[in-house]
Amino acid sequence: MSFFKNMNLARGIILFSVVGSIALGVLGYLQYDRLSKLQADLETSGAHKGANGSYDDSDVAKLVREIETLGRKHSQLTKVKTAEGFTETEGLGSYIERAITADGVELGEHDTSPNTVSVTKGIVDKKVLIKPTARDKVFQRSKIANFLYKLEADSRRIRVTDFTIELGGKNRVRDHEIPEENNWTYSVEITSRQRDEGK
Repeated sequence: MSFFKNMNLARGIILFSVVGSIALGVLGYLQYDRLSKLQADLETSGAHKGANGSYDDSDVAKLVREIETLGRKHSQLTKVKTAEGFTETEGLGSYIERAITADGVELGEHDTSPNTVSVTKGIVDKKVLIKPTARDKVFQRSKIANFLYKLEADSRRIRVTDFTIELGGKNRVRDHEIPEENNWTYSVEITSRQRDEGK
């Protein structure tokens, strides 16, 4: 029980991965069981065979259509899973790390503050506040913009829900001066709406 008592982001990712793996395993087993039953019915049922001992074309066509439909559904689910940017072993923390170290971003060390907000029964918003570890470190605006893009581009479940950018460092500018490209700091909050694993 100490696992749940001292819950943090890493343990949450592990728990989410285990639950997801079990769900995928059950779904795969159910599909395999259904396919086995269909194959058994096809082999043992005499109704599918005509007088010459061959299968009725209409039954074969129906089975082929069903298999094609299931195949397309499987392909769609696989594409959706890939589009989400998550795998069974990767959670929000790894996803953020991948985005922040991507080419054109490379913002370096950062802090994350996770938070979970209940939306409705069985649905929660998992929020993560991301900001630089060093308060006095500054970044290029273009890299910050690339980071925001990367966060949303690689997953349909992630949305940037709050963002702050301001001048950083010790070199302050006057009202009439244009800030330098590489003199900015930021904080970003992302939200992922998910099913509540505890329900």
